Amino acid sequence: MLFQSLTFGVFMAVVLLVHWAIASHRTARYWFLLAASYLFYGCYEPWYLVLLSMSTLLDFQCGRLIHASSDARARKRYLLIALGGNLTLLC
Repeated sequence: MLFQSLTFGVFMAVVLLVHWAIASHRTARYWFLLAASYLFYGCYEPWYLVLLSMSTLLDFQCGRLIHASSDARARKRYLLIALGGNLTLLC
C-alpha cells in the first residue's frame, strides 16, 4: 500500500473515521491504532510484522520494567536495552 495510492486514501479515511467515532473510549482507540498500524505495515511486506511485533514486545516489556524500578541506574539500563534493541532491528 503506497502513500499515493487510492487504497491508502481509503484506508486512511476509514482509520480516521473509526478513530474519531471511538473518541470516548481511549483504550479502544489505542488498540485500534495499533491494529491499523500492523495492517498497514503488513500490507506492504508481511515480514515487517515480525520486526514490528518484536519491537513492540521489547518496548512494552522495557517500559514495564522502567515503571516498576525505583533505581535510576536500572531505569537507564532498561532504556538503553530498548534503544539498542530497536536500533538492532533497524539495522
